[in-house]
Amino acid sequence: MQPPDRGMLPPDNNLSPTRIVLLYTGVGIMWILFSDAVLAAFVTNPDQLQNVAILKGVFFVIATAVLLYLLISHYVRQLRYSRETFHLAENEIQKLAYYDRETGLPNHNLLLDRLNQVIAFNSRKRKNTAVIYISLTGFKAVVDACGHSGGGQAVCAIAERLVSTLRQYDTVARIHRDEFVLVLGGTVLEGDIALILNKLQAVFAEPLRLGTDEAVIQACFGVACFPADGMTSELLLQNAHIAMNQARQHGAVFQYYSEALNQKAVERLSIETGLLRALEEGEFHLNYQPKMDINGRDITGMEALVRWQRPGQGGIPPDSFIPVAEENGLIMRLGTYVLKEACRQNKAWQDAGLPKLRVAVNLSARQLRDHSFVPLVLQILEETGLEPCYLELELTESALMGDAGDTVCKLLRLKEAGISISVDDFGTGYSSLSYLKHLPIDTIKVDRSFVRDIVNDPDDAAIVDAIVAMAHSLKLNVIAEGVETRDQLEFLQQRKCQQAQGYYFARPLDPLQFEAFLAQGMPAGDLSVSTPDVSPAGGAPEPAPVRGVTPENAVGCGPAAVVNAECIGDIANQVLPAHPGDNLATVLKRFQGDSGLQVLPVVDDGHTVGIINRSTFLEDHVIGMNGFAFHINHAKKMRDLMQPLRLEFEARVTIRDAARTIQCRGIDVRVDNICVTRNGAYHGVVDVNRFISAITDINLTLAKGANPLTGLPGNESIQREINDRLLAGEDFDIAYIDIDNFKPFNDYYGFQKGDVVIKAIGEIISAAACTGDPLRCFCGHIGGDDFIVITGPHQAEQIASQIIAALEERLPLFHGEKDFSEACYSAINRKGELETFRLLSISIGIVNTRLTPVSSYAQLASISTEVKRAAKKLPGSSVVINRRLDETYPDVCLLGA
Repeated sequence: MQPPDRGMLPPDNNLSPTRIVLLYTGVGIMWILFSDAVLAAFVTNPDQLQNVAILKGVFFVIATAVLLYLLISHYVRQLRYSRETFHLAENEIQKLAYYDRETGLPNHNLLLDRLNQVIAFNSRKRKNTAVIYISLTGFKAVVDACGHSGGGQAVCAIAERLVSTLRQYDTVARIHRDEFVLVLGGTVLEGDIALILNKLQAVFAEPLRLGTDEAVIQACFGVACFPADGMTSELLLQNAHIAMNQARQHGAVFQYYSEALNQKAVERLSIETGLLRALEEGEFHLNYQPKMDINGRDITGMEALVRWQRPGQGGIPPDSFIPVAEENGLIMRLGTYVLKEACRQNKAWQDAGLPKLRVAVNLSARQLRDHSFVPLVLQILEETGLEPCYLELELTESALMGDAGDTVCKLLRLKEAGISISVDDFGTGYSSLSYLKHLPIDTIKVDRSFVRDIVNDPDDAAIVDAIVAMAHSLKLNVIAEGVETRDQLEFLQQRKCQQAQGYYFARPLDPLQFEAFLAQGMPAGDLSVSTPDVSPAGGAPEPAPVRGVTPENAVGCGPAAVVNAECIGDIANQVLPAHPGDNLATVLKRFQGDSGLQVLPVVDDGHTVGIINRSTFLEDHVIGMNGFAFHINHAKKMRDLMQPLRLEFEARVTIRDAARTIQCRGIDVRVDNICVTRNGAYHGVVDVNRFISAITDINLTLAKGANPLTGLPGNESIQREINDRLLAGEDFDIAYIDIDNFKPFNDYYGFQKGDVVIKAIGEIISAAACTGDPLRCFCGHIGGDDFIVITGPHQAEQIASQIIAALEERLPLFHGEKDFSEACYSAINRKGELETFRLLSISIGIVNTRLTPVSSYAQLASISTEVKRAAKKLPGSSVVINRRLDETYPDVCLLGA
């Protein structure tokens, strides 16, 4: 804060009010006591005393006036000084609150205020505006080179350039040390944004003078537009920031916001917040993928792959959480867990008498940079008891190039201990031959992106040829990743590649499956993966392609319908899937080569990640709106072309349960887009014709015993459903539903209106059952006004409350507004007497077989009937639940009245 000028300085402390009052008091007392004596000594003439007395009074008045003037003047000056000081302080506070001290630009608070004004004005005028978020990507390098003073100088210079570049009604604010925000005022068109972005790029392309040096500070921009990308200032800033982050991650100069970017940010935040909890609660586990000798028979090792099984969300792909863990530092804890668990499991297998194999563990650049990494690895080996020769560490090229000197030292120490080192994803990073000569590595892993098309793509074939030849020259082992077909394996065998890894041999297996793989040469049970088989005669087995799907049996349209199909796996076509990294030419070739191929699943790491429909693909990506010429889109990948997978069934799911689920999902699901898995891995695609045929047979069977009024299964089907669940030892809820006051309703309103009610109740029950687990819900119509709903354990109570609520909504339609408003109606009963009846209601008795075990259909029917009778004794719609085992009467829960 600047000091006030000389004219506003505070009064001298020598003339303070206290001193003036004391001086005035002292002088007054002295004057009173001694003035007369002094005058008498000098004035002898009595006639002059009167005149002297007048002069004395005048002098006293003048002295008093002077002293009062000094006192008032002091207070005036003090007041003026305080007021000016207050204004200066107020201005300074406002400046600190609304302006950046270093650049003088508006800060975050003033930016929000001005942006709110722009939004309010544009909302009334129905105009557009835009927010541009600027991040100085080169700011850290300037601070490292010139210090914080140099960074501050650079920021001030950039602020001046931004202010001089923008229009008069635009606002530029600094909201962080290396981040600025521009708010475009006035009328903003799309062309204006492009023009401003070009100006901003020119601003940052011009060198800045920092002392005697010059520097160019790069920047990236995120753009969010009003009202398309947000209606509030906070939302616009958030979306512009998201766009800026995307531009920064992709190395682009600018990025416009889209909803997809926001969804990625939300998913990333969910993953980031869940990582630490997942580590603490043990949600991570390891799968193991075998490494095979190039002969396709001998197992030479395995790779440990971390997987995250998140409760309620299923498996999270590694490429979703690994980069997040890298950025927030949790990769250190996660990497330690993977390394320790892989060594422990490998040692346990060896102790159990299984073959001694080398386990490969992937490392991140952050782990390698840690000074305690080498001691940590040696400590884990000591704790688990695994010999170092059975551990292999895999590093990417980028991780190896971080700090060459430090990296070489650490790798040498690991090599001296007997640990193997391999370069993962070779050819996708620096691909520099010089570091291969200096680094102590043993193995090169050819990236799957080159292996995928080696048979059809001459460029990929040439690259793999060169990598294998170079590895042989440098006396390095070479292993090819992503081997999925016999042709790929034969190509690698001809080039004398030592090892191979991929779905052609096996997908990543959990420890039990891999243990069976090691012990028997095949996975335990039906894992739906292709694995080497051990021939009884000792002959060389023929490995099959991915998950039992071979080019010979992979079809586009299914064969003849399966007789007596019961499970969804019985009617699945084993279509050879595509990979997310395949390009447009690959999928076009598939559709052109097989006219019967209608749906192409996209599979990554054994899991279906998307679907490509023949009609949609050809229309949108070859001749349609996304490109009228093939050469425009030939570089697009499957991940850009595929549609999301809407529904997937495990092969053992019954066709009836699958149909029930599809019915509940409605138009959201196309049957020809439904995929089938076996033990979690891709197995095939549902054949529409066989599915319809199987459903038709099931419906014909059920129709024989279905209630003609509601179409719901009747007594025969209900009894069969209950017996099946009891035989399987499955816990379930059974809800016995009875309509109260239905007979007088029929008599008063007529049987035709009664039929309408029965049909409506059937629809209500079916709709409510679909809100639960559709695979475990069954609805039946016993007859008359009695219904049955069977659900999973502890689910019937919620469905019952939904049924009661739906009935309450329809009562005005059933009874009419007049009777509904009076909550009753009067009619002649069957005895010929006038009686008042209540409106329709529902009594529901629920039995939970987990809490009340039953052994037979008859026992369950008896218990549920008693519980339903208890519910009918309560007024209005009510639910009674048989909760406890040792009580004669069940607990009562009144849900509606």
